[in-house]
Amino acid sequence: MRLSEKEQWENRWQAAGKPQFFMPVNKPIFRERHRLFQKYLPQGSGRRCLEVGAYPGTYLKYFNEFYDYEPWGVEYVEACARSAESNLRNLGVPATILAKDFFELEVSESPDEKGWDLTVSFGFVEHFEDARVPIAKHIELTKLGGYVVISIPNHSSLNGNVLKLTDAEKWAQHNLMSLEDLVCSVEQVGGVDILFSGYVGHFGLWNAGFYSKVRRESPGLYKAVRGPLWALEWVGQVLIPNNRVTSPDAVIILRKKG
Repeated sequence: MRLSEKEQWENRWQAAGKPQFFMPVNKPIFRERHRLFQKYLPQGSGRRCLEVGAYPGTYLKYFNEFYDYEPWGVEYVEACARSAESNLRNLGVPATILAKDFFELEVSESPDEKGWDLTVSFGFVEHFEDARVPIAKHIELTKLGGYVVISIPNHSSLNGNVLKLTDAEKWAQHNLMSLEDLVCSVEQVGGVDILFSGYVGHFGLWNAGFYSKVRRESPGLYKAVRGPLWALEWVGQVLIPNNRVTSPDAVIILRKKG
């Protein structure tokens, strides 16, 4: 069962403002994931990446820039699918964004009808009551020997508790799964080798809904608190090891057997 509806995503993206198209690979929000992907994912032309929930196109731009993958995406909010494809085209990145429900996508729709070399999602599977269902679909759409990357916000502890206080409606759209829950779901689905699983980000509030809510409702307060909290997050990168409580993200990297 879905925990979020299309209308909620339409409203969220409309309120989000201008998107960021260049992944901050040297900043805490993405630096560690970038290093992991550099370690585990192959690079070179001739490969195709499918992003599940492709708007606004930032991650597809990243995988094209750093890995030379041909960008594909699936996005079930039609206007967002068109915007993502247009965004990437304007950046000089030709991409194919399919405007349809992810669960209706078939392997036969991939260019060689064998699936995609890499299937990724960032903040998708946690919007389902049973994460095994979207995880199984990720694996199904991936070529034999291909890779799957699933990154979720760690709402099982600090970030989830803050999100519940700041935006209860958004909090209710998540299954609050931990990394351990994610790994268990993958193991139950099967058909893959787990190359990496772990909490990442050390310490940060970027998945707690705090910054977006304060920026939207009180721009002056946002300017006042963002600097000190930003400094605290940078200090946390050095002093706090990755852990279940404070790490804002959980990531798993898989390789499909065969």
